[in-house]
Amino acid sequence: MRTQTLCAPADSDRSGNAGKTGDSPLSPKDKKRLEAEERNRLAKIKTALKKELAAVEEKIAALEARKAANEQALCDPQVHRDGAKIRELQIDLKTAENDLEGAYSRWTELSCRLEEET
Repeated sequence: MRTQTLCAPADSDRSGNAGKTGDSPLSPKDKKRLEAEERNRLAKIKTALKKELAAVEEKIAALEARKAANEQALCDPQVHRDGAKIRELQIDLKTAENDLEGAYSRWTELSCRLEEET
């Protein structure tokens, strides 16, 4: 969808310039404008990726804290007296681990995409 947005103005500019000059497809001014548009497009993509990456990093930190709290609670001798509490903590621990796996995967994907855009 973004490619279509970029291609549409470029195609219309080329056809407009071809009718006017016939010799050069783009004037230096048009070329600079297109370069600026491309820089702006990339900057918007990078900004969005960085924002999402920061949100994922916050989620990872929260999940790691939750996981650590559950692990610590499972080491508490007082908790071992309550079988229901142990099951609850183990279920929450497993959920946190699964969520962490997905968050790490998303973080890797976003990091790679950001690196490709740079």
